[in-house]
Amino acid sequence: MILILSIPSPDSINKDKPYKYIIRDVKEDSIEAISPSLAMKEYLEKSNKELKILLLFPISLYLLFEDQKNLKNGIRYDKIEEKIKEKFGNCEIFFFPSIGTYNNKEFKGDFKEIEALIFLKVVEEILKHKENIKAIYLDISTGQNIYISLLTNVIKKSIVFAKLFNLDNETHKLEFKIFYSEPVIPIKEKDSLKLNFVDFDTMTIFKPQIKFDEVHSGNVIKNIEKIDINWYKEKSKKLKELLIKNYIIYNSVKNCAPLVCFYMYEDDVEELERMIFEISEITQKKFREENFLTSIGFKGDSITNIVISIGLFIGLKKLLKKLGLTNKTEIELEELRKFKEIYENEKIDLKTNLIFLENEIENIENKIKNFANNKDIKDYLKLKDIEDTQKNQDSSQKPKHTSNIKRNFLAHAGLERSITYFKVENNKIILKYDEKLIENLRKFRGEIFKWLMKNEKSQDSTKKCASRDLNPGSELGKLVS
Repeated sequence: MILILSIPSPDSINKDKPYKYIIRDVKEDSIEAISPSLAMKEYLEKSNKELKILLLFPISLYLLFEDQKNLKNGIRYDKIEEKIKEKFGNCEIFFFPSIGTYNNKEFKGDFKEIEALIFLKVVEEILKHKENIKAIYLDISTGQNIYISLLTNVIKKSIVFAKLFNLDNETHKLEFKIFYSEPVIPIKEKDSLKLNFVDFDTMTIFKPQIKFDEVHSGNVIKNIEKIDINWYKEKSKKLKELLIKNYIIYNSVKNCAPLVCFYMYEDDVEELERMIFEISEITQKKFREENFLTSIGFKGDSITNIVISIGLFIGLKKLLKKLGLTNKTEIELEELRKFKEIYENEKIDLKTNLIFLENEIENIENKIKNFANNKDIKDYLKLKDIEDTQKNQDSSQKPKHTSNIKRNFLAHAGLERSITYFKVENNKIILKYDEKLIENLRKFRGEIFKWLMKNEKSQDSTKKCASRDLNPGSELGKLVS
């Protein structure tokens, strides 16, 4: 499926006679339509592609159908949909607040709130059609510069979400394209308009968009209270718990402590997706209650960053599941090698971790094999016991580890010698952590939690996406260059 995003221009809504659009200068591909999005739809349908048009409708365009004094009496959404579908056919209409003045009426929508609202809708579409969505096309022919900047920001953030969400599938790439037509104004001398489209992409880094301390304190989630206080009271505690659990798994992967993942893993992908749908639903509902005429007062970037971070956590969970990871308390040493596929993943780009992990696995394997001498060890021992035994046998041997447990935990792939236990069964090395430490970790406290999460630093979200948001008034050339 291909999703086409478009803001209708007043011209396309009022126009009865279609324009002739020529796709990429190929005259044989000329199409008659009242708008670029309908021309693109017809062009793509020639290739038997499944399509959906999401018509993004700024509420100011309501004044094309009604006098502004009627805005106070409530907006007849059914009337708008009926009129629009007469022109645009089978499409979904998505209303959003307007910015600026139209027909002498001032509209006070907030740029970042609108960006979050539309972003949530696009993510909703990606999730609903995750099995068959192939591309998203954005029509920037609206002629309203502020909305071009806004929608381009939405698409950039949607790209970041899609890439992180699909961490488990390196072959599946959701394509994003921007298309635009020549200006309509100088058409007097022309019998056709050129319609061009270009690929659009942005760099994505394997990192949450929200800081851990903001999640742990609940501050980043509290922003949802301004959207729906009842939802916040009922669901914020669960959302916070999900974010912390998945942040721990993310940090375990990032900091090369894979054993932690086995203890913290839960298949909560559906629950995380449901949170996104609910946040989108309550946000849309709140704007509709206000007739899309005023700002709600929440921080748009905060909501967007929560959802992108959830996308990362879902992508990582799907990747771990694909590798056969399950929640368990006894882990074969060989199972840690599964993380090779994670660290070699181009989207994650943590190849250095693979070197550390393989070295640590090999060192532990050799030490235990020499210590066990081809015999089973039925009762758990600490890794530290191997070194202590060797030290007792050779008093001249110096300790190889410092007493800094946090440093050792992070330096030895999470397999710190005084907290990691092992046994040998049928020549298989089995590991586990101290049970008390894991009990505390699952309650978001204790030593491992502190080692992984203390002083967690997050870069500014614009740096994480390796791109800046486009501010109103940005040059169109920068959008498609």
